[in-house]
Amino acid sequence: MAKAQQSANGRATARPGRPGSGTSQARPGRVPAAARGADRVRNGDTAPVPAAAPPAPGWLIAATGVLALIGVALSVYLTITHLHPAALFCSDSGIVNCAAVTSSAQSKVFGIFPVAELGLAFYVVMAALCTPWAWRMRRTLRFGPVSVGPRELRWIRLAAIIAGMGFVLYLVFVELVQLGQICLYCTGVHITTFLLFALLVFDSVFRPGPANSAAPASAQRTKG
Repeated sequence: MAKAQQSANGRATARPGRPGSGTSQARPGRVPAAARGADRVRNGDTAPVPAAAPPAPGWLIAATGVLALIGVALSVYLTITHLHPAALFCSDSGIVNCAAVTSSAQSKVFGIFPVAELGLAFYVVMAALCTPWAWRMRRTLRFGPVSVGPRELRWIRLAAIIAGMGFVLYLVFVELVQLGQICLYCTGVHITTFLLFALLVFDSVFRPGPANSAAPASAQRTKG
């Protein structure tokens, strides 16, 4: 009788716990994601969680793309007329005198680099930075030790247009103050650059940018 009771008690002890009972049996399974993240933090790793920026509106992508292409077209024409002055179609008297501006000493930076060709190079870069692909890029491109992601591309775009706008202000000063004459095609490039500058600054100020919220493990441990 005693042996039968001990056997029954042994079976009851070995039986897995049921829901609601005080006993439970650990089952092998997957480690929860939270536990894995905690292990990574304890081991000194960081777990970057990229916060994606809201996508640029379609009107902004279209407007910047069109402006960049207009800038390319004007810069191509100015480069052609710089190499072949006879191709220039513009007034050559009065305050509007394209030939006087494009052939002046100030038409070359440091007397070496033609302004028209620098403008063409600038707008080729801006056209590439303002393509729909560049605006909607979400992955990171690696060029050796350099990584370019959405955040870096946005800063490059903004830095480029700020530099371009600064150069435009210098050219406007040269035309109005030093030469006292203006070039219609150059003015078209200046207006295009200003509009592109306004749009990209607007985007930078009013649309949150992508950020990397990775925190060092020590900070994670402090919070915990």
